[in-house]
This record gives sequence, C-alpha cells and structure tokens, in this order.
Amino acid sequence: AFRRRKSSRRLQSDLIDHTNVDLEIDVVGLRCPLPVLKLKKRIEPLQPGSTIRLQTSDPTTLKDVPAYCKLAGHDVVSIQSIDPPYEFIIRMAG
Repeated sequence: AFRRRKSSRRLQSDLIDHTNVDLEIDVVGLRCPLPVLKLKKRIEPLQPGSTIRLQTSDPTTLKDVPAYCKLAGHDVVSIQSIDPPYEFIIRMAG
C-alpha cells in the first residue's frame, strides 16, 4: 500500500503545470538542515500564493519539508518521492 501511495504522488506531480512556477530551488547534494534553511531564505521575498519547485536529494527532506511547510502555513501541492532528485511543489501561505 505504501508503494502505491508513492506512485500516486508522482502522478499528481506530473499533472502540475511547471511553467507556472514562480521560483525553482535546486538543493540537490545538500544535507539536513540546509535544504529547509535554503528554502526558508529563498522564499522570504515572494508574494503570498507564489508557487515554488524544490528539488532535493536528501531523504530526510521527505519529512522535513512538509513539516516546515505545515508550521509556516504553506501548502505542499505535490511530492515526487520515488527516486532522487525528490521534487516538491509548494504554494506559499496567503
């Protein structure tokens, strides 16, 4: 069942229109806690409702990024969590 859930997340990510992303952040190669810290810093100047595409390679980000987004009020639209690089589509709070 867990594997099926991951697959559906990938399909959901494939349905996202990546041309409407306001900011792309590539933190592939960085390890915890740097991916979340870079995400937090890079999105500060963005307007509420902006869409971010975050690419990571550290498996801890699969839990850390959604946890940070929940605390900050951001919405994780999709997660591609099958193989690195992992991809998150995030919509900023507001």
